Amino acid sequence: MVQVFWTVFLGGVFLYGFLIIFCCLSIKNRNLKTVKPLVIQPQPKREPKIKNTNIKNKKIAPKPKPKPKPVIITTSEENKDMVISGLVRIGMKKTNARALVAKMCKNKYYDDAQKLFENCFPHIK
Repeated sequence: MVQVFWTVFLGGVFLYGFLIIFCCLSIKNRNLKTVKPLVIQPQPKREPKIKNTNIKNKKIAPKPKPKPKPVIITTSEENKDMVISGLVRIGMKKTNARALVAKMCKNKYYDDAQKLFENCFPHIK
């Protein structure tokens, strides 16, 4: 029993040793290409392209000044609300009253609510 154990053990050791040596020799015999490290060479700096070389000779026109916006005078919201509430009290729908007052105030400035109310009467249907 002991002799069989030593025979199998030594046979296994020689077998594994032979496999290791064979693998090492087969790797050495292969024609493996070595990988060279990639070297990045710095690019030369380029000057920016100039579209027009005659910039110095070119006269630049001054930008025109913006025109001032005209001041728009509108009828005050208090006057509009008073007229709308007056039209609603005489039986007009509130949406129609708002539309009528907006239409009247679009064309003309009213500083008095009474004048606006009087000018709304011909347009009431």
